[in-house]
Order: sequence, then C-alpha cells, then structure tokens
Amino acid sequence: MRTEYHWNLADYVQPGKLPIYVSLTPRGEHPSRFFHDHECSEIAIVTGGSALHLVEPHRALFPGKAGRGEAYMCGIRRGDVLVIHPGITHAYDRTSDLELLNIVYDRRRLVLPMLDGYALPLFRQFFPPGVEPAPEEMARPVAGLTEEALEQVLVRVEELRAELEGLRPGSLFSGLTLFMTALVAVARLCGAEMPKKRRMPFLVGDAVSFIAKNYSKPVTLDQMARAARMSRRSFCRHFRCMAGCSPAEYLQQFRIARAEELLTETDASVAEIALRCGFCDGNYFCRKFREIKGITPGAHRRASRSASSSG
Repeated sequence: MRTEYHWNLADYVQPGKLPIYVSLTPRGEHPSRFFHDHECSEIAIVTGGSALHLVEPHRALFPGKAGRGEAYMCGIRRGDVLVIHPGITHAYDRTSDLELLNIVYDRRRLVLPMLDGYALPLFRQFFPPGVEPAPEEMARPVAGLTEEALEQVLVRVEELRAELEGLRPGSLFSGLTLFMTALVAVARLCGAEMPKKRRMPFLVGDAVSFIAKNYSKPVTLDQMARAARMSRRSFCRHFRCMAGCSPAEYLQQFRIARAEELLTETDASVAEIALRCGFCDGNYFCRKFREIKGITPGAHRRASRSASSSG
C-alpha cells in the first residue's frame, strides 16, 4: 500500500484566507481505494450511501502490515462522523453510492478560544489536547448523527462554506464564528455533554486578557500564571485543557494574528510590525510567521491587498 496523493490545504485556500476548506463529494464520485494523507485535520460526514473506511497503519510501527497492503477497516454509512488528523493515510472502498462532506482545517494556524469546548466529549476528537488517536481509532466513526441532526449540521456547514467562498467585509471573522458554530453543532448533536462534576471552569480568562493587553511587550509564563492567580504548573495544565495549546503557543499565535491585521491594514514595515507585536527582531518574526502561516509576511501582504482589490 502506498500514498497516492498528499492533500495540501494551500492548493485549495488562497493566502490571507482562513485555513479552513469545505467540500462535498457527490454520490458515487469518490474514487475507490485512493490512499491519501493530509497535512491538516479533516472531519468527514457521510451524507449518503455507505462505504468501507480504510486506514493504513503507521509504517514505523507496523512495517510488515504496511508492506503487505493491510489496513484497518470499518464500515460507514449515512450520518457517521469520521475525524482524521495529520500523518494518517486513508481511503474509501465500495464507494458506488457514497456521498461525503469534508471540513478540512489546520488547527495549528487557527487561534481559537476553546473556553469550555472540551466540556463536549467529541470536541477532544476535533482538537486533541495531547497525543492524537491511534490509526485504528481513526478508522472508526467517532459518532453518528440521526436524520434530524444531520439536516441541522448540513445547514450550519453550508453557511460556513458560503462565507468561506465569499468576499464580503468581515468574512474572516464571520467564517471563524461559523466554523466554531458548525463544530459545536456536530459535537452537541452527536452525544450528551460531559457530567457537570467533570466540567472545567473558565480559569484562564484573566491570563488571556493579560496577553491581549501586553502581547507587544516581553511576556513571561510567571506573569501569565499570576494574572490567572494560579501556580505555574496548575496554570499550564488548565490552560492547555481550555485552549488546546500551551500558554507560549497561544501567545505566539496571538502575536501572529495581530501581525496579520497590521500587514493588511497598515503600510508599516515588516520590522516595525515585528516590534509592535512583541517579536525581538524582524528575521525571527518572518521565520515564525512562515512556520505558522506557510507564507512570508511580505507575500501575505501582497496577497491580501490583491484579494481586496479584486473584491
């Protein structure tokens, strides 16, 4: 078995747009046994028909299985929800009547306020706070939607798709809002919420507020923990549970998001924007911006202005 195609989000999303893509493969048009992998995460919802979902074992762990072409296999049908994360090679078989809706997103490039999202058990499938599920787990559906629930989810996802493809002012803000709305709809409609005794109270809000006010200055872990009135160890644990990343990663994502705005809305130089967003120098800023966004600051500015001009 081999990977026949590497699915790259940049091939479908223009620079300056949200790293989110929605597509619907009509009934019977999905290729059979077309093994591919993704650089990002994918939620696949079976909207019609049935098929077999095949997931290849990690070659490093099971070289014999991969060499013989064996794969983890699970039957799927209308209403089933699959979640596939980066590094997994998968395919579908017996796809003659399969219809599939895909929501693809790069969670590394999304700055999301997770808040109490993890109170929804399925939310951990969308944004794993720790080690990602094993290949055999990703072969199976994480949940199933009833007919009524599926119709509700389809309405939410169609709103998201239309906003992502539109050029109206505020489309990035609205698109991100609709993305979260669609995921919450899937998570709520697929199962009950976590028991109240296991809910995580919103303990890190003051730290997030502190970051928003002080991102342009040097910010330390101790300062963030003090803002949340917690010990460093407790703060880091609770912050990761609530935000899905470490405090340092969130701070860096926040700075990059603010830099995106300045690149688009001002004529300030890259070096000036780097300093205004808390980076020690322009070279470090450029390296981190490209690492997170997959594009240089200068290219991002040109692409954003070209898109605005076209719009």
